[in-house]
Amino acid sequence: EDMTVFVNEHTARSDMTDALIGQPVSGYDPDSDIISYALISGNEGFAFRIDRITGQLSVQTAQALDYEHRSSWLLVVEGTDSGEGNLTSTCAIKIVLRDVNEKPITEFAAYVEIAENSAVDDNIGLPLKATDVDSGFFGNLRYSIIGGNDFDYFRVDEKTGQLLVHVNKLDYEVQSYFQLTVRVTDSEGAD
Repeated sequence: EDMTVFVNEHTARSDMTDALIGQPVSGYDPDSDIISYALISGNEGFAFRIDRITGQLSVQTAQALDYEHRSSWLLVVEGTDSGEGNLTSTCAIKIVLRDVNEKPITEFAAYVEIAENSAVDDNIGLPLKATDVDSGFFGNLRYSIIGGNDFDYFRVDEKTGQLLVHVNKLDYEVQSYFQLTVRVTDSEGAD
């Protein structure tokens, strides 16, 4: 019998290799012959495997459950009896992946110089760079300064990641070094 199974996607935090998918495929043979199971279609890259005796489907590669790569699979399972002529029957298993929110990856410069006479809203270096493998709502990033900005000398554009001068009070003789901590979060708050 055809079935649909809903599964959370694989993430860096959740290795799903060898994870069981749904309930085992079950078949019935009126002659009481032993049924063996095989994946005959839809298993690109050998992403899944099926136990030929129990009919239990499992994950073979981590990429099998990567929502950003592929959001669903349609596998065809064939059951073959052990009787004379090896009669067969097939069923389809649709695997629908649920998108799991994954944290953004940051690629910030470790060191940036700025002139002490910089004007308000002058850019400081290039925009901070972060990426998120998630698509759509989960992939919208926001930047914020969460440390090292005690006197609000700086600000960050929350959408572009561009650091900017916020006040016209930078004085090298008073303070020549700032260490800022910038947080990047996506729309669901993963950081």
